[in-house]
Amino acid sequence: MILTYKQIVDSIPAMKELCSREDIPFLTSLKLSKNAIEIDKYAAHYQSEYNKILQECLEKDENGNYIAEHDDPQLGFKIIPEKREILEKKLETLGDFETDVTIEVIPKEEFEGINISPNNVRKILFLIGE
Repeated sequence: MILTYKQIVDSIPAMKELCSREDIPFLTSLKLSKNAIEIDKYAAHYQSEYNKILQECLEKDENGNYIAEHDDPQLGFKIIPEKREILEKKLETLGDFETDVTIEVIPKEEFEGINISPNNVRKILFLIGE
């Protein structure tokens, strides 16, 4: 299944919520676990690429540590001013990157009786079948 890194990263909280539940039938839990392992693998690759981009675009102090920036709560670190546009473009490109992920689609009937917020359902729609 083709997913963007943004879809993968956005699905993580919902997957964690589902995978922490103990009231899910075994076979559904098995499918969720396999999907979570696959998602985690690609999320780790995303994080590695994300960190490379940050290393290139964030200011560091004399000890090589990123400088905290309270004016940018989303990132939390000081961006090298002339690299702000580069950072934004690279992060957007990374989030839009498509990759082929092995996902086992789970029939929606298997989610009957499992309470999950609509927001989290939206984030994992790609693994819920008709």
